[in-house]
Amino acid sequence: MKSLGDTQETWGRSGSPPMPGGRRLPIPPFWIYVAVLVAIGAFFFGWLMAIPPLVTLALLGFALHRVLKHFGGLGGPGRPRPPQRK
Repeated sequence: MKSLGDTQETWGRSGSPPMPGGRRLPIPPFWIYVAVLVAIGAFFFGWLMAIPPLVTLALLGFALHRVLKHFGGLGGPGRPRPPQRK
């Protein structure tokens, strides 16, 4: 009987038990496709969920920019005026 340390001769280097045909147990490609599609879907779904708050923040920022511009901005020198034609 072999000891526990002799698994490399029986299982090979991958550490997975051999299949009846002598090949190692592969991951079915179907699950790889499912995992990739789920990852891509989660990425796009995340961005889809993030769009409304991003649009809200953009609109609030633009409104604040217009209000501050209307009331003279945040102080400071501001942009120099273009020279007036006489």
